[in-house]
Amino acid sequence: MDAIGTWWTFLVPYRMSDQLAIMYLGRIVEIGDADTIFNGPLHPYTRLLLDTIPDVESPINPPSGCAFHPRCPMTEAACSRTAPELMPRPRRSVACLVLERSEGAADAQISRSTPSA
Repeated sequence: MDAIGTWWTFLVPYRMSDQLAIMYLGRIVEIGDADTIFNGPLHPYTRLLLDTIPDVESPINPPSGCAFHPRCPMTEAACSRTAPELMPRPRRSVACLVLERSEGAADAQISRSTPSA
């Protein structure tokens, strides 16, 4: 799971419930009060997961325009002013002003470095 997935996995239950259960390979490794777990994880896996949560913008006070623009490698000036709408693409939808304006947006991809074997 990537850092954003980890953040989402923890932040949503943390904001919506009082109790958290941390699972590894289908087994609960730590369970308890959400604040207690976030402020003092005991299990090594819980510690590892919490260490991978990135610093992200506040969901209570998100940035203007596209919420992802402060971290986006493709950001343009319009991204800080305009929130993108989900646009249909083959077998998916995407909300990105840069891709929306790009020719061949359905085929545009963010280049990623791939680990060498």
